[in-house]
Amino acid sequence: MHIHFSFATPSLLLKQFEAKNQIYKPIYSALSFAHFSNDHELVPILEKKKNDTLQYLHTMQTIYDCNKGKVPRAQLYILQSVIEHITVELQWLNTLLKDAIAGRLSEVAIDEN
Repeated sequence: MHIHFSFATPSLLLKQFEAKNQIYKPIYSALSFAHFSNDHELVPILEKKKNDTLQYLHTMQTIYDCNKGKVPRAQLYILQSVIEHITVELQWLNTLLKDAIAGRLSEVAIDEN
C-alpha cells in the first residue's frame, strides 16, 4: 500500500520551512530561581534528568540506526537534528550538575572556556 500525503497548497509546506523555532524548557524557569534553593538538593534531580536524557539519546540513536536505508534522507535529518540537540543538552546538563555538586549555582561569576 502506498500512502500519499498532500498539502493544501505547496506554499503551506514552504511556510513550515520558514517558521521560527520556539524553544521552551521548564528547567530554564526553574534555574531562574535556583539561587533560592540548596544546590545539593538539586543534585539528585539533575542526575535523574541527565540519566533520562542519556536514555533518550540512546533511544533516538537506535531509531536512527534502524531506519538508515529505509526512510527518505529528509526524515533522517530530523532524527540527526534531535540526536545533535540531545548531545548538546547532555553536555550542558553535565556542566550544570558539576556546578550543583560544587555548590556554585548561586555564584555571580562564570568560568570562561
